[in-house]
Order: sequence, then structure tokens, then C-alpha cells
Amino acid sequence: MAEEGEVDEVGGEGAAPPPPPRVLLRVLAGAAMAGALFWALRGLDVRTVWATLAGARLGWLAVGVVLNLGAVCFQAGRWLALVRPLAPAATLGSAFKAMVVGSAVSAVVPARAGDLARMQWFARRTGLPRASIAGSIVLDYVVNAVGLLLGLAVLPYFLPVPAWIRRSIGGLLIAFAAVVTLILVVRPSTDVAPPSRGHGVLGRVRKALARVRLGLAATNHPRALAGSILSSLGSWTLEVYVIAAAMKALGIVAPVSTAVVVLIAVNLALAIPGPPGNIGTLELGATVALVGFGVAKEKALAVGVVYHLLQLVPIGLLAMLFVGRAGKGVGYG
Repeated sequence: MAEEGEVDEVGGEGAAPPPPPRVLLRVLAGAAMAGALFWALRGLDVRTVWATLAGARLGWLAVGVVLNLGAVCFQAGRWLALVRPLAPAATLGSAFKAMVVGSAVSAVVPARAGDLARMQWFARRTGLPRASIAGSIVLDYVVNAVGLLLGLAVLPYFLPVPAWIRRSIGGLLIAFAAVVTLILVVRPSTDVAPPSRGHGVLGRVRKALARVRLGLAATNHPRALAGSILSSLGSWTLEVYVIAAAMKALGIVAPVSTAVVVLIAVNLALAIPGPPGNIGTLELGATVALVGFGVAKEKALAVGVVYHLLQLVPIGLLAMLFVGRAGKGVGYG
């Protein structure tokens, strides 16, 4: 008869289960983030950061707010183009409000809560199945990446960019091609609605999956995809100028290519799992990029803070307005 210790050694009931890969990835990401934050905060003069923020030019901040709201409008148009094959009556206003509410929720709730809020808001105002909206949100993320990758691919021909950006383009394109291939494999062959009934658990699962696939219907509509990709390019372009406005507000004179590199660095940093609202993660990406251009660490961090606030504050205020009006039964469009 085996001893209890022997049972543990061979993986019996008392043995602790090995940590799943997802947990290990989060631990590694957390360690990487902690190390990066240590670098960012080491030797930082907080008083200089506050003084830099206090001296921000209000005019450029206002320009940044307007540009950021314009970027969100393009993002809503990008998503709307993908939803239109399913809901021709859907409006830019409903997509914009859903995007704003979802972004506001993401700022305070971790994981993909913002996408759930976007899905819920849009479902109530269009009557589309939530599973189909979820499928369209997945496709929206892919098209968003298309816009960024297209910009990266042509950027070296128009602007001077660091060598690490040129080297990373190939790997990013390969990863993107794999995702696109997967979507093309699972997309619906037609826009036919899924069966209205499912028998048993398996039937209900098949029905739910069919509705998710229906959310990818825009892949069968070249015009919808083209419109969505153009909107994505418009959104990324305005994002670049939001960063440029943040730098101008703090007295940093730099070419547009600098803002492009900051945007890329920020999005690479956002790929690391972080706290709700990407607080700290976004600032870290901006700081690393600008320090590489010779900007003082304090001023670089201040740019990241301003850029983040230009996103969070207007979106948060608009979300409260939309939710408040919806609670009173107005503003459902």
C-alpha cells in the first residue's frame, strides 16, 4: 500500500495541479510590467512631472479632446460597416454610444467587460442577437489591426522610423495572416440566419455558434470590409495627432513620426495584461518611446498621462450622459 507522500509524488489525489499556461503567462507579464515600471520610476522627479502637467497649454488640450472624439467616431464607423449587413437600420449614433459606454466600462472593470457592455448596449437598441454582435466585435478587432498593420507597412516609405519597427513588421504580418485565415475558415458562407430552435444542450450550443458566425457576415461583403478598413485608417491617423497634440501641450516640438512611434509603443505595451483602463501600461509605453528620442523621463511620463486623460475624461463624461439619458428613456438612438 502506498504511503501518502508516494501518492503525492506520482500525481495522486493529494498532488497539486500544475498551474495552467494562462496563469504562467500572467505571472510573466506581471513580472515584466513590474520591471518596466521600476525602470520608469527609478530616479523620477515627481515634482517635475507635476510642474510639467500644470504647465500644459489648454488650447492644445482642447484640440486633443476634439481629435480623440473624432477618432472614436471613426472607430464607431469601422464597427458599423461590419454590422450593417446584419442590421441595415443601425445608425452611427447607436454604434458611437455603444463604443463610448464600452470604453468607459473598460476603464474601471478588468477583462473584457467593456466589450460586454458594448454588446449589451447595442443589442438593446438594434434587436440583434448578442452572440452575433459578439462575432462582429471580434471582426472589428481584426479590422482595427488591419488599419494599424497597413499603416506600419507603408510608414517606412513616408517617414523615418526606428529600425525595430521595420524589423517587427514581418512578424506582425505573419500573426495577422494567421488570424485572418481562421476567420475566413469559420465565416458563414451566406447571411442566412441560424435555426430558431436547438434541441438539447448540443443544439443550443450549435445555435449560439451559428449566431456568432453570423456576426462575421461582413466578410462576405467587400464594400462593407473596405468601408471598415478606411474608417480604421482614419481612426489611427487621428490617434497619431492626438499624441502630437499632447506633446504640443507640454512644449515638445517633434515631427509626426515621433507621435507614430509613441502610438506603436503604446499599443505594444497594451498587449501586456494590465489593470483596468490600462492605467500605467499606456504611460509606460509612451515613456519608453519618448525617452528613446532624448526626451526627459519626467516630461515623457507627463505626455503619457495627458494622452491617457484625453481619452478617459471625455469618454467617461459622455458615457455618464448617455447612460443617464437612457435611464430616463431618451437618447436611445
